[in-house]
Amino acid sequence: MADYNFADQYRAAGLAPGSDIIRLRQSAFDDLRENLNIDNILDLTRIYFGLTVPSGTDWFRNAFSENDLSFSMIDNEREAAVLAVCLLSASLSDGNINAGLVPIVTAINRHRSPVLQPNFLNEAFHRLDELSIKSEQGCCITVDKIETPKECQISTDIDDFEESPTDILKLAEIVRTAHEASSEASKTIVKQVTDVVYPLVERVDMLREEVSMLWWYIGGWSRKLNKPFADLDIGLAALMAGLDLAHLTQRKKWSYRC
Repeated sequence: MADYNFADQYRAAGLAPGSDIIRLRQSAFDDLRENLNIDNILDLTRIYFGLTVPSGTDWFRNAFSENDLSFSMIDNEREAAVLAVCLLSASLSDGNINAGLVPIVTAINRHRSPVLQPNFLNEAFHRLDELSIKSEQGCCITVDKIETPKECQISTDIDDFEESPTDILKLAEIVRTAHEASSEASKTIVKQVTDVVYPLVERVDMLREEVSMLWWYIGGWSRKLNKPFADLDIGLAALMAGLDLAHLTQRKKWSYRC
């Protein structure tokens, strides 16, 4: 749905607005897409599933009614759901993982159905799988990035100075050149080491997290309740498993990337 077509989405929902209406919806849609936050994602998900929106839908309704005064949220559940799922899909394609994660959680493993377009949940699962795999792959780490600093090219100047050792200006120039070369070499080596060390630290954190989760899974033990998951009601076990995994997911996200 990333390359969605409004006409197709409306037709799939059993709606047939005119081309002028679709054009008006597109304009408001583009404005909303650029400014979606987590609260908006939660509201859009509720609209998509036909749930009550506690905080109200004024921000959503006003965005579309600004271009079309006839737009209403009353008795208009299917069109609202079409617009909501299109916004969620677009936001997900823009890299906002919450736009996929929130609907998936709301679906409760397919036990709750959306108003329409259930295939979006498949899209969300697929997209999140891709992002998860990509985030765990990291980058190729090699110490070959660390190179021996280049030799400072001041030997000729020193030879010239030896012929006239009283030339203070010449000596000052040699010292300045040596200082600049040394400073540049230090910056270069620091960057090269950083380019290797940061990914290594991130990889170690990732492995530590994975090992902790593996032992947690093998043990089948609720760390929050300090008892086996097998002794818990299935609903409580699902909740406690989520809390345990949230606690185990402690890896820091470096701002550095290869």
